[in-house]
Amino acid sequence: MRLIERPDGSRTQRIVLLYVASVLLLAIFWTLDNTPTIDTWINQEAERDVYWGNFIYFAYAVIKYAILAVGVIIPIMVTALLLIKPKD
Repeated sequence: MRLIERPDGSRTQRIVLLYVASVLLLAIFWTLDNTPTIDTWINQEAERDVYWGNFIYFAYAVIKYAILAVGVIIPIMVTALLLIKPKD
Protein backbone atom coordinates (compact mmCIF):
# COMPACT_ATOMS: atom_id res chain seq x y z
CA MET A 1 0.00 0.00 0.00
CA ARG A 2 1.28 3.39 -0.87
CA LEU A 3 0.02 5.05 2.32
CA ILE A 4 2.12 2.76 4.52
CA GLU A 5 5.37 3.23 2.60
CA ARG A 6 7.62 6.03 3.79
CA PRO A 7 10.33 7.91 1.93
CA ASP A 8 13.96 6.96 2.56
CA GLY A 9 14.81 10.08 4.57
CA SER A 10 11.88 9.59 6.92
CA ARG A 11 13.66 7.04 9.14
CA THR A 12 16.75 9.20 9.50
CA GLN A 13 14.67 12.28 10.24
CA ARG A 14 12.70 10.48 12.94
CA ILE A 15 15.91 9.23 14.57
CA VAL A 16 17.46 12.70 14.55
CA LEU A 17 14.26 14.26 15.91
CA LEU A 18 14.14 11.74 18.75
CA TYR A 19 17.74 12.51 19.71
CA VAL A 20 17.03 16.26 19.53
CA ALA A 21 13.93 15.79 21.70
CA SER A 22 16.03 13.87 24.20
CA VAL A 23 18.64 16.62 24.39
CA LEU A 24 15.86 19.20 24.77
CA LEU A 25 14.30 17.24 27.65
CA LEU A 26 17.67 16.92 29.37
CA ALA A 27 18.19 20.68 28.98
CA ILE A 28 14.77 21.32 30.53
CA PHE A 29 15.67 19.03 33.44
CA TRP A 30 18.99 20.82 33.93
CA THR A 31 17.21 24.18 33.92
CA LEU A 32 14.60 23.01 36.43
CA ASP A 33 17.29 21.50 38.64
CA ASN A 34 19.45 24.65 38.66
CA THR A 35 16.74 27.30 38.94
CA PRO A 36 16.46 28.57 42.51
CA THR A 37 13.29 30.60 41.90
CA ILE A 38 11.03 27.55 41.87
CA ASP A 39 12.60 26.21 45.07
CA THR A 40 12.14 29.56 46.83
CA TRP A 41 8.51 29.71 45.71
CA ILE A 42 7.91 26.18 47.00
CA ASN A 43 9.54 27.10 50.33
CA GLN A 44 7.30 30.18 50.61
CA GLU A 45 4.23 28.05 49.97
CA ALA A 46 5.42 25.48 52.52
CA GLU A 47 5.77 28.20 55.17
CA ARG A 48 2.25 29.40 54.49
CA ASP A 49 0.56 25.99 54.27
CA VAL A 50 2.56 22.85 55.01
CA TYR A 51 0.32 20.41 53.15
CA TRP A 52 0.03 22.55 50.01
CA GLY A 53 3.80 23.15 49.96
CA ASN A 54 4.50 19.44 50.28
CA PHE A 55 2.09 18.64 47.46
CA ILE A 56 3.70 21.24 45.19
CA TYR A 57 7.16 19.93 46.03
CA PHE A 58 6.07 16.34 45.33
CA ALA A 59 4.41 17.25 42.01
CA TYR A 60 7.45 19.31 40.98
CA ALA A 61 9.80 16.42 41.79
CA VAL A 62 7.65 13.91 39.88
CA ILE A 63 7.52 16.14 36.79
CA LYS A 64 11.24 16.93 36.97
CA TYR A 65 12.35 13.32 37.30
CA ALA A 66 9.85 12.10 34.70
CA ILE A 67 11.46 14.54 32.26
CA LEU A 68 14.87 13.14 33.21
CA ALA A 69 13.72 9.53 32.78
CA VAL A 70 12.18 10.15 29.36
CA GLY A 71 15.23 12.17 28.27
CA VAL A 72 17.53 9.28 29.17
CA ILE A 73 15.33 6.42 27.93
CA ILE A 74 14.70 7.84 24.43
CA PRO A 75 18.33 7.62 23.19
CA ILE A 76 18.81 4.23 24.84
CA MET A 77 15.76 2.82 23.05
CA VAL A 78 16.62 4.41 19.71
CA THR A 79 20.20 3.15 19.89
CA ALA A 80 19.02 -0.35 20.83
CA LEU A 81 16.55 -0.38 17.94
CA LEU A 82 19.27 0.79 15.56
CA LEU A 83 21.60 -1.97 16.72
CA ILE A 84 18.94 -4.69 16.67
CA LYS A 85 17.18 -3.89 13.40
CA PRO A 86 19.46 -2.96 10.51
CA LYS A 87 18.20 -0.66 7.79
CA ASP A 88 16.24 -2.54 5.10
